Amino acid sequence: RQFLSDLRKRPEAEVHACEIHDVDQYHAAYSMGDRTRAFLKVQDGCDYVCTYCTIPMARGVSRSAPLDQVVAQARELAAQ
Repeated sequence: RQFLSDLRKRPEAEVHACEIHDVDQYHAAYSMGDRTRAFLKVQDGCDYVCTYCTIPMARGVSRSAPLDQVVAQARELAAQ
């Protein structure tokens, strides 16, 4: 909420960006919500540079979640 209220106060938009090759962090994501299936992200990006694919340019190099984190998130989803 703080971010949104600050956003409304600014007269112009701010854009923060970096070179995709500088992306080296992995942000885990999982959810179940009100659906009948769950989503558990374990990897992002790609190390291959296929001529027809934009994934390396859009998501950066391959990064994975630590195994213990994936197992913990899977258990949490299974418990729901």
